[in-house]
Amino acid sequence: MDPILKHEYHIHSKKLGEGGFGVVKLATHLLTNQKVAIKIINKEKIKKDLFRVKNEITALRALRHKNVAKLLQIIENNQYIFLVLEYCSGGELFDYLVSKSRLTENESRRIIRALILVLAYIHSKGFAHRDIKPENILLDENLNIKLIDFGLCACSNMSPSGNLDGLSTCCGSPAYVAPELLAGSKYSGPVADVWSTGILLYALTCGRLPFNNPNLALLYKAIKEGKFELPKYLSNSVKDLITRMLCVDPKRRITLKEIVQHRWMSNCDPEWTRYKNLSSEIAREDESLIDEKILLKCSALFPDIDLNTLRLKIQSDCDYHCATYWLVKQRPELYKDFDPSIQIESINRRRSRSFSEFNLPKIKKMIADIDKNHNIQNKQILEDKDPKTPILHPKTEVKRDLDKASFVNGFKRPVVKKKLFADFPNSINSRKRPIEAPTIELSPILPLASSRLENKENIAEITRKTKVRSLENTANGCQTPSMTPKRSLFKWILETATPRKSFTPRRYSMNDQKSLRNLIMTNCRNADECVSRIVEILKIKQVNCRAKNFVIRCVLSTMNVIIVAFELEILVCRNTGRVAIQHKRIRGTSWDYVKICDDIRNELDKIFTI
Repeated sequence: MDPILKHEYHIHSKKLGEGGFGVVKLATHLLTNQKVAIKIINKEKIKKDLFRVKNEITALRALRHKNVAKLLQIIENNQYIFLVLEYCSGGELFDYLVSKSRLTENESRRIIRALILVLAYIHSKGFAHRDIKPENILLDENLNIKLIDFGLCACSNMSPSGNLDGLSTCCGSPAYVAPELLAGSKYSGPVADVWSTGILLYALTCGRLPFNNPNLALLYKAIKEGKFELPKYLSNSVKDLITRMLCVDPKRRITLKEIVQHRWMSNCDPEWTRYKNLSSEIAREDESLIDEKILLKCSALFPDIDLNTLRLKIQSDCDYHCATYWLVKQRPELYKDFDPSIQIESINRRRSRSFSEFNLPKIKKMIADIDKNHNIQNKQILEDKDPKTPILHPKTEVKRDLDKASFVNGFKRPVVKKKLFADFPNSINSRKRPIEAPTIELSPILPLASSRLENKENIAEITRKTKVRSLENTANGCQTPSMTPKRSLFKWILETATPRKSFTPRRYSMNDQKSLRNLIMTNCRNADECVSRIVEILKIKQVNCRAKNFVIRCVLSTMNVIIVAFELEILVCRNTGRVAIQHKRIRGTSWDYVKICDDIRNELDKIFTI
């Protein structure tokens, strides 16, 4: 892991997602104590798809809208690219749709309204998304949408025609791709986005796709023909809008401006009339201008930087200052009573807590008592009983310095009196020596002038033989990644320690709306029996699964190719005592996942009756 990343963020063990590009992990921004998502991309693994990462970075740096997940910071070294992104606690729209089977027209309208407005903004900035689907839309804690994954986006500046109307690359997800892309002719990016949004509207209101066939040839044939069925329970107005959005002829397809004025979108809502003037609404929702009040709050966090320099950094760089600005703007109420005088001490305290106080699991075997007279040479803290695995000293209690000087502004400052020492038994006369924290050189490959805080004095140079491409010059590939550095034993223990296993199902409350997301409700009151029944259902559906405690990990594969991987957790309601199943998709974008969750719901309804 990048040392500067660790200095600025606490990385949690929780994975938010996983894909071919790498993993997305939950993290805490130490200066503001707010949650962020960090996409960790291994440059060596993606190689040919490196242009997609560059596309996404270019788009996200240019797009500042409330319904686009913000890129907060970019960190890059020889081996990895770390994209620090806005965290959306509601998860993917796809999972939300699966949990409800289908959405009501009112809820679908709210989502499509926000999506149409953000697409109008994106197109006005010279971009076309080209991969609209529920997996690429996240929900925040208030169920507001956040558009993500701009890896396939088109930019008018990079187009040979200089606009978005002469595109030729066929890309996107098969079930959502427009027919003109399949024909191999020139197409308009914004018009293709309208088709994909029409597919999304159909999926939200019907709970299935209009064109869905495992055989790609048959799927593409159906898309080109443009024939689909509309359920009878849909209103006439939404039927009309879906039909006009899924028009095979791109010249006759409804435009974004016409969608905004459609009767289903307005639904006799007087508030929606102001959105009919789309251009003025686009300008109003552009967040690229610096909010001076938020800037003043941020300046207290960076007392060594003058206001003008800080403003320029936020506008031009994508570094820690930029990340801090957007996080403060996201929750300005947390910084209402801001006291700049304590910020320097607060910053140092938070960073020193990054390895000791931020949700780290308890460690039963700890380091021996540290000698009060600082006689480090004569006190052995760690014993290595196994040449391969370092074992901690049997003593488990760590004495803490309770001196008043260790308290600052009511907070306990972490105290480290001595360096840790370890024996190296491979040598007969091996000496005890401190285990030092690793430092590696981070080469600035991205064309970002100040993409990090400027403190590289203590960074040592470590290189490796493996060649990895960089984003700035993918052709020559002369950069070499850093070696995996040695890690402190204490940090290693903290990072690899696992929480105590739970032998009872997790409980949730009917009053907590967050806990009710992605739930399959049952009438069962026995969690163990529910686990057994679910495993039986999954085996019948030929889904490989493994149950551990009350979590079932599942993989659906065909010919050794993973189609979808997901996780089911058994929960018990505090209010009623009934069992519920919380599902989370880990990998894959197959609608087979939807069918599996529906099958589990239906089968359990048959087994457990009231």
